[in-house]
Amino acid sequence: MASTTLATGRSKSLLALAFGSVCLVLVIAQVAGLLQWLQVRNNIDRLADHALTSIRIVQRMGLDIERERILVDRHILAHEPAQMVKLERQIDRVARDFNASANAYSPLVTFPGLAAAWEQLTFDTDALEPRIEAALELSRHNADAEAELALSEADPIYDGVEHDVRALVAINQATADRTQTTIEQLQTNALELQAALAIVALVLIVLLAIRVIRAISRREALIAANALALENRNRELDAFAGRVAHDLRGPLNTIKLSGSILAESAPGEPRTALILQRGVTQMEQLIEDLLALSRLDSQALGAIAQTASVAAVVEEDLARLVGDVGGKLRFEIPDAAVRCSDGLLRQVLWNLGENAVKYRRDEVPLDLRIVGHAAEADYMVRVTDNGKGMAPDDARAAFEPFFRAPATKAVPGTGLGLAIVRRIIEANGGQVTLTSLEGRGTTVEVHFRLAT
Repeated sequence: MASTTLATGRSKSLLALAFGSVCLVLVIAQVAGLLQWLQVRNNIDRLADHALTSIRIVQRMGLDIERERILVDRHILAHEPAQMVKLERQIDRVARDFNASANAYSPLVTFPGLAAAWEQLTFDTDALEPRIEAALELSRHNADAEAELALSEADPIYDGVEHDVRALVAINQATADRTQTTIEQLQTNALELQAALAIVALVLIVLLAIRVIRAISRREALIAANALALENRNRELDAFAGRVAHDLRGPLNTIKLSGSILAESAPGEPRTALILQRGVTQMEQLIEDLLALSRLDSQALGAIAQTASVAAVVEEDLARLVGDVGGKLRFEIPDAAVRCSDGLLRQVLWNLGENAVKYRRDEVPLDLRIVGHAAEADYMVRVTDNGKGMAPDDARAAFEPFFRAPATKAVPGTGLGLAIVRRIIEANGGQVTLTSLEGRGTTVEVHFRLAT
């Protein structure tokens, strides 16, 4: 029993360990995947914003250079001072916008290759300023030809600025592409990590499942061995009880004969003879009950009984017994084929009915009801009386061999009646339960298996 309990505890521990380990691995996988994904998303946001912002600012600076060139051309073509002033104001706003963009872009020069391209763009734009100022000064004096010549001499610088802008955009675009590749790699790494953790969890589950299965197999083997050992011991006890009961019959017959001789030779001692006779009768009943217990297994195997025919005999015998004590009997047992021999079925019904008569209350007439009916795969017989009843502790021990409740010890009996009933029912694959209220009565429910 201790070994079975230990095996059960180990199996439960292994199951708990398996479940906890699986949950832990799954949680780790989810947390790791979440952290990886958060890292990926942060990188996506940071790098994408950086690259897009850089491209947008550089393109804006390129547009400012083009707008400035166009405005200078218009200034050369203009002849009215007011129109020239207006154009110069626009050129000044474009220059301020260019400088603001340049100031915003300067902190973003962090990608590889940007510093050199940015330095070249700064150098070229600085070189443009004196050329543009010279062209504007000539234009203010309406020296248009000289102004156009001064501006055209700056064309190589404008081409250089355009090249610088394209270079910066290309570098930022390449960085964005590399960022996308990095993002995809991070996502792949996250998936690979989750897959690896899932494989680890699967391997762990398989290993633990193997251990649990082995532990359960060992436990089942241990239970089977214990059941077999218990069955063998029960057989040995039954055989021993049969031998003892058989061996007691000889000396008991001698005592019975001696008691009869004593009663005849000493007619003045009737009380002594009565006590001796009562003891012999009780011993005979005990021997019969022990023999009944020892023969149960051999009688139970494969037998089938018809409830109606057995119940008719029992009802007739119980009716006389109940009538002798002034009681009332209700006996309703519909016919059905149950797994039990005729003799054992009769003994179950008789023992339960006889108990109700023996343990009745003197202050009220006995009301005994024995009712049966088929339900699914079982045939249930309920035996109800209004007798002495039992306390809860006594009711739980009622089916133990030789148990006698303190309140019923004055009533003759061996304490084997209900034990025999339980052995008969369980030997035939059924179940029996007992409920009782002290001073109110007892109900016994017997479930036989239907023969199919």
